[in-house]
Amino acid sequence: MTAIQSTQGIVAFLDILGYQNFIDNNNVKKAVEILDNVFANLKEAVIEDCNKLWTKSDKGLAIFENVKIQTLSDSIIIHLANSGKTSSWRDWTIVFLTVRIVQRRLFDNGFPSRGAVASGEYFFRDGFLVGLPFMDAYRWTQKLEFAGVV
Repeated sequence: MTAIQSTQGIVAFLDILGYQNFIDNNNVKKAVEILDNVFANLKEAVIEDCNKLWTKSDKGLAIFENVKIQTLSDSIIIHLANSGKTSSWRDWTIVFLTVRIVQRRLFDNGFPSRGAVASGEYFFRDGFLVGLPFMDAYRWTQKLEFAGVV
């Protein structure tokens, strides 16, 4: 088992609105199909946006390789460890591009979402995420009364 790593980074928390109602009135397989569609070719979509911003730069691709995305039921967590001592504008841009594309794909498939982005120290290992940025993003998300990300 690998050791739990401490890092500084950026964390996004997304909550799918109406997910429980959807599951209650449909079947889980339909939700799985929709979410699979949302995450299909996500990397390519983010890289395409990066290339529009950075004129075919490999830096966006390199940074996106380090983006981690985890889902649990109606929650999506996206996190990226800093590429340097602090989060660069490229780090923030990659996280926001990823959030934008995920949120748009969710919406296009009938799932509006709300969320928040925070930064700071957190600890992670496969299946293990702990840290104040996760809690901050979660708390801010719960306070939102609209679909969107802050």
